[in-house]
Amino acid sequence: MITSVEVEHSSRVHAQRRIRSRFSRLLQDWQRKSRVHYYQSFNQDVNFFIEESTEHSGEHYMTAHHFGVKENDLIQIQDSDVLTTYKVLEIDYYSDPPEMWTARLTSEVE
Repeated sequence: MITSVEVEHSSRVHAQRRIRSRFSRLLQDWQRKSRVHYYQSFNQDVNFFIEESTEHSGEHYMTAHHFGVKENDLIQIQDSDVLTTYKVLEIDYYSDPPEMWTARLTSEVE
């Protein structure tokens, strides 16, 4: 015996799908957009270390505690009266603690 069943989707199901779709688009946009992260060398609460690369001119290596930094983001470091902007070329997060990372930066921001 073959039985045909017609299933009606409620407006609630459609609304949930729209919300999921909208959330997914917002998350993708957030992941693509470059963000600016600010650090102060004289701030005792933010721990970071930055040094010039000995291999590549204009590049630096930075290690810090700050979740959310990703490739192509900008990092601005305030040191007294000087504000320097760097672009994240590569970043690797540690597994423990998970918010700690090491990145390769360039000071030649486009």
